[in-house]
Amino acid sequence: MDLWSVQEVVDPAHFAALVASLPGYGGLLATDPVVTDGARYYSDFDGQEQKVGLIYKASVATVRSARVILGAQEREFAGRPPVEVELFVTVDGRQFELILILVHAKAGSGQPDWEQRNAAAALLKDYLDRTNPAGQVMVVGDFNDDVDVSITPPNPSPYKRFVDDSTAYFVPTKALTDAGKSSTVDFTEMIDHHLVTDELKGAYLPNSAEVFPADQYLASYRRTTSDHYPVLARYLPGQAYSSGRSLANDPAWRQAASNSRAWKQRPQPVALGQSVSGNISMIVDMFGKGWSIAIENAEVLATENVPER
Repeated sequence: MDLWSVQEVVDPAHFAALVASLPGYGGLLATDPVVTDGARYYSDFDGQEQKVGLIYKASVATVRSARVILGAQEREFAGRPPVEVELFVTVDGRQFELILILVHAKAGSGQPDWEQRNAAAALLKDYLDRTNPAGQVMVVGDFNDDVDVSITPPNPSPYKRFVDDSTAYFVPTKALTDAGKSSTVDFTEMIDHHLVTDELKGAYLPNSAEVFPADQYLASYRRTTSDHYPVLARYLPGQAYSSGRSLANDPAWRQAASNSRAWKQRPQPVALGQSVSGNISMIVDMFGKGWSIAIENAEVLATENVPER
């Protein structure tokens, strides 16, 4: 396991002890000093606010920066605005940047709950459209709603806007929704998800998304651990090109790479020898940097630690 996203961590000392018990791993919590504005938004309730966090394999990922985003709209996020973590990832000697956005959306199936989640999803999509049009971004965590229809009928899913914008976004875990899976012990809906930008769509290993049935291995799981199951997925590297011709000097490709949304109308590769595998947009951030763009053997865990509010 290379990357774990966690939600609803209340006690920083317990989190630190957990990370310390995992040799070769590092971690950060929303209230850590490294997270800009984290303590400002995640210190309510006498420090008992439910916090998002990240656990990462130190040999694979280095945290370059972390900050709260959309803090001015914290109400829409139930007082828990997303935390954006910029990682520098090294896999098999290849290096690239990855942005993880850790989310814990408003809980509840009432109409006001849906309205908050819907507003938050709209804010998040606008943020991603504006700030990371060509970035490799993963949004992971507790969405507190499904991605096909909402848990608050007859409303549409707050995340339908991402599903519908399939040229720019991909929801690997929607396959679990379509298969009728549940990510919680007590309910039937799939409310914990992975959402990636199109630059990472080709990195997803098909059919790798799964709900891990932790309660089959720990009889007291619901009582001692969480009412949510871990949700896993694998992301593997793609080949950028293999003919020796540098696309960095191809003006047409460089112009297309300047905005990943233009890749759907991109010119087809010519005389590349062996063609690019998977989604060609996997090389979008490679130009001028020499990076291969993917995650090898990475798995993201979305789970929770305490009952939710």
